[in-house]
Amino acid sequence: MNLTAHYVSDSRQVIAEVEAADITNPDLPRVDVVVLVTRLTETLRTTATHAERLGQSNTRLRNEIAELESQVRALHEALRDTQAAA
Repeated sequence: MNLTAHYVSDSRQVIAEVEAADITNPDLPRVDVVVLVTRLTETLRTTATHAERLGQSNTRLRNEIAELESQVRALHEALRDTQAAA
């Protein structure tokens, strides 16, 4: 399981826990509320960090692709010039 799949799975589990809790019940034990809020906060924090890292990786990969495309164009031009001179 890759990291993204792990975060998705963990997030789905937290969502299920929150949905299963009767949060409208005024007698819901404080400990349960604290556990739910803490898990939700930690899941959001790790998911946000992961999303930021994915965004940075995406930007880096787009820059690398643009550089490689530029190199390919330069090689095509050099090949064309070589073939024209021959």
